[in-house]
Amino acid sequence: MEPPKGRLLCTEDDPDRCDLIITVLNAAGYDVSCTDSPEETLNLAKTENFDLYLMDNWLPDIQGPKLTATIREFDLRTPILFYSAAAYETHKESARSAARPA
Repeated sequence: MEPPKGRLLCTEDDPDRCDLIITVLNAAGYDVSCTDSPEETLNLAKTENFDLYLMDNWLPDIQGPKLTATIREFDLRTPILFYSAAAYETHKESARSAARPA
C-alpha cells in the first residue's frame, strides 16, 4: 500500500458533501479528515500536521475567512483552499485576504 499523497483537513458542515469529499480524495490517494465544526478544525490544526486545509466559505457559526484568519495566527505555512457555491468578488477577496499572513 502506498503512503498517502498528503494529509488534508476539510471543514464542511454538510454531511453528504463531507462524505463526497472524503470518498473522492481518498480514491485519489489523499488522507482526508473532515470536521463539521470550527472548534474541531482548530483543535486538529493545532495538534496535527496537514498539507492542505479545505475550507467551506459558509459555516453555521463562523465564516470561512474568519476561521482562516484564526488558523493563520498559529500556522502561516499550510495552504488553504476555499470552496463555495457563491462566486461573488467580495467573497473571493475576503477569502484571499484572510489566507495571507499578517
